[in-house]
Amino acid sequence: MMTRLTVAELLVITGLAISKSEAKRLVKQGGVRVDHVVVTDAKAHAPYGLWSVGTRRFVEVAVPKTEEASA
Repeated sequence: MMTRLTVAELLVITGLAISKSEAKRLVKQGGVRVDHVVVTDAKAHAPYGLWSVGTRRFVEVAVPKTEEASA
């Protein structure tokens, strides 16, 4: 089972922020977008899509493929 990451955790894991504190600050200042929509809550579950911080840093977060259970 996969656990859902928060916005702040995902920013750190992808390298878009150095720390959770920086990630929270970026969200608070309105510098984080997912699919061109501004993220307003650093504690919310992180959605899949095209993430951007500022104007030059981008990361695409996709749904991981799962193995099919054989019958």
